[in-house]
Amino acid sequence: MQLRPAHPRSLHILADAQLHLAHFEQAAATYAMLLEAEPLTVPAIQHYAETSVWSNAVQVTARRLAALAGQTLPPTIAEAVSVERAGLALSAGDEAEARRLAEAAAASPNADDSPERMARIAWWYYQARRYEEAGHLLGLAVMRRPAEVAFQTLLGWTLVMRGNFEGALQRFGMQIGGAIKTTDVRQLSTKRRSFQVAGGSEAGSRGDTVARTWLRALDRRFPSGGYLGTRLPDR
Repeated sequence: MQLRPAHPRSLHILADAQLHLAHFEQAAATYAMLLEAEPLTVPAIQHYAETSVWSNAVQVTARRLAALAGQTLPPTIAEAVSVERAGLALSAGDEAEARRLAEAAAASPNADDSPERMARIAWWYYQARRYEEAGHLLGLAVMRRPAEVAFQTLLGWTLVMRGNFEGALQRFGMQIGGAIKTTDVRQLSTKRRSFQVAGGSEAGSRGDTVARTWLRALDRRFPSGGYLGTRLPDR
């Protein structure tokens, strides 16, 4: 970095390391530098948006992406900017654009990128703790592309956050050992009714605490890096 401070590959490695160390403000600043790099990549845009939420810099990032959207961009980059702007708006309480993009993707079953678009919007609903909507979109994405491991993994974590431990195990395709055993699933499902989501209501803080225990165990088997950015920071 000292020899080539703006080298894209070095910046990517540094930003990813900062993200996984939960140094969100530093990671956001490094990903912001990548917006000036060539070529501009979808992961850089996505991770920049993610880290801005976790570092409480949503408004700054929204303005930055709005300026980027005004430029002439390749179609895949323009689509990523559009989705991330909708996700940032959703995180700030404005669901309109995220809903519009989700409905458009759901109505375009033959589009090659519609499963990815739905899954990414689902991640933003997941991040906003809107697990019902996240699960619905991920279910559609999985129906269209059932072999996509990233979709199945995020859907499994969404089911954990909704208290559906049995369904989560099916999505992960394995039984969890160690800190959480398979036999614990039925006990948790029975004893923690308040954790489950009914009629679109959210799980609540007690459910989140239980789910985070699951996430720590699952993260050993299902790394949270990659396209969907499924890591949840401690809050």
